[in-house]
Amino acid sequence: MTILERLQDAPRQPRRMATNRRREECYEATKELLPQIIEAKEYGYTWHSIRNMVEQILRERGIWRKHWDNWDIQANYYRLMKEAKQQ
Repeated sequence: MTILERLQDAPRQPRRMATNRRREECYEATKELLPQIIEAKEYGYTWHSIRNMVEQILRERGIWRKHWDNWDIQANYYRLMKEAKQQ
């Protein structure tokens, strides 16, 4: 067994890796709701309200995972907007 395999099997994962993996899992769900998030931002809703509502919608759809953090929605929003500007 290699060092990397042993590290990946360990119960504790590095915080940065865990955050990046979690954000990647949440990325597609955020991407799907992006037009609605943009519309809510234009209406002046706060990130707190938007994050909570997106989490609620994803829970209702059965997509939300227990280990996700609703801050990832905001981080993925900024990532998607940055990707759109680069295209």
